[in-house]
Amino acid sequence: MNQIHGNLTGIRKTLIEKLESIYDMQTGRAQFCTPEMLEAMAAFTGTTGREAMVYLDRGGQVLAVAVGDQDRVSLPNLRSRRSQERLSGIRCIHTHPGGDSRLSDVDIQSLKKLKMDAMAAVGVRQGALTTMHVGILDSRLPSGDISVMIGGPYKATHIPDAGLWAEIEAADLRIRPPESQQTKRERERVVLAGIDGPEKDYDSLEELADLADTAGLDVVYTLRQVRDKPDSATYLGFGKMRELALDVQAWDADAVIFDDELSPAQIRNLEQ
Repeated sequence: MNQIHGNLTGIRKTLIEKLESIYDMQTGRAQFCTPEMLEAMAAFTGTTGREAMVYLDRGGQVLAVAVGDQDRVSLPNLRSRRSQERLSGIRCIHTHPGGDSRLSDVDIQSLKKLKMDAMAAVGVRQGALTTMHVGILDSRLPSGDISVMIGGPYKATHIPDAGLWAEIEAADLRIRPPESQQTKRERERVVLAGIDGPEKDYDSLEELADLADTAGLDVVYTLRQVRDKPDSATYLGFGKMRELALDVQAWDADAVIFDDELSPAQIRNLEQ
């Protein structure tokens, strides 16, 4: 059975099953999305009041379906192209309850961080589709940030497929950094995670960062949790573990390095 990601607490099984049917919907390579897919998402949002998200690759295959807020849903590692300097090859289409299809700050940050092909939001009011806005990465700024081009509002029944694909292909060329900067990505990106307990009288994570740098790794983020001792099952507490999963995704990390030796059970639970 295909998995629906996110918090499904309080959602009827029949609604989850209808959302799962999106995995079986066919999207042509020339289509940005299909009316059938949008209608299924709108029906779910209209009934539950929650956002529905669909992630597709360039071949039209549905990679993941999720429920909840864009920045709080833990997803599998989604990337269909190997080069980290190009677009990911993944686009996200999601609903906005209340009918406003304008992209939020979280939508735009997710688009940038994950280098998605596009981030599309479709408004849903009383179970009916309103309009759609689509964000596509535009160009690299002198500061190193990437600007975003917003298209829309489009009628949900008249999505300009050809125009959106042309912009995505152009963006794939525009956002590549100069040749002199491309070697930076050759270093493996890692997130550090550790416990700050009462017995520690020095910053072991800072020492770990130095060791990682010496080993040729690029430390992109450090996560700390203050607690007396590590959790026996997951090392970090459950909330921090979920936060770590989102940090790995947001920072496009290749691996996580923990500040302590993990037990076989902790390793297994963290991987799951």
